[in-house]
Amino acid sequence: MSTVYGCMKTDGLILIIREASRTVHRFTSFRRAMLQRFQRYVVTLIRMIRITIMNTRTEQAIHPLLKQMNRKRFFEGLSACLDAAFEYNTLFEQEKAVHDYMVLNSAYDYESYQNGTVPEVSHTAEGIFVYKTAVCDGYAGAFKLCMDILGIPCETITGTAGGIGHAWNAVMLDDEWYMVDVTWDDPVPDTPGQVLYGYFNITDEKMKQDHTYTSDITADGTKYYYLGMQENYFTDAEIDDYYAYISEKASETSGNVTITAMVESTDQEIDSEWLGTFTDSGRLEISYRELSLSVQWSGHIATFTWTLKR
Repeated sequence: MSTVYGCMKTDGLILIIREASRTVHRFTSFRRAMLQRFQRYVVTLIRMIRITIMNTRTEQAIHPLLKQMNRKRFFEGLSACLDAAFEYNTLFEQEKAVHDYMVLNSAYDYESYQNGTVPEVSHTAEGIFVYKTAVCDGYAGAFKLCMDILGIPCETITGTAGGIGHAWNAVMLDDEWYMVDVTWDDPVPDTPGQVLYGYFNITDEKMKQDHTYTSDITADGTKYYYLGMQENYFTDAEIDDYYAYISEKASETSGNVTITAMVESTDQEIDSEWLGTFTDSGRLEISYRELSLSVQWSGHIATFTWTLKR
């Protein structure tokens, strides 16, 4: 669907920006300074274009026109997010930068959701870029808008999660699809400085552990599964490797140390018995005077933080 804003169709303008961005990536021999200069030009172009906001929840594609007073704030918010992305050269890094920026600079509109008073704006990208708060389709719409401008194929997926209606995204990198749920990677209540990655670039198999949906897209990419790229990531079948990693990192210093490791539950919900498997200090092959352990989990990923005092 396209809409006319002034005398310009927004779909066509986004396509122009997207093609311009793709052109940059074709000329990899450009010096970084030249690349950043061009991308700043793209951001300036975005600020000048009067595009409307996508409403992914209703799949009507275009949100009603922004009020005059909010246009400047909207494009400032959008441009700040894209500025964060344009600090990087690869599409994967730019995708991650958008994901992280949205989580770090927005909060889920939990209070309105609990009270059943979610305003319309929280269902749109305007909620993210102007008011810094939204619900799932606001997150999904803002993420898709940024991906469209960056030239990363992206679709909005709708279904249910936790028994209620929900929206998230699918992205394509190197001809493979991945699922991304920025909403569920944003801690509730809001935790400044914390970004979760349990739903960033995951497969259908992982997503369908707690999301229900049907889609023509098959998300089976693994190359850009972010958690799998980290040295401190393990599945629950890698218990010995997990404890060996904690012990190895602790032995690298004779002083106090804090070590963080992530474990994915592959075939069951995380419960106290499952957590107990990964909190057994008796399996550590190191000596210490005092130990503390904290655990956080979201969906199928648990994060264990070990602090050892010598």
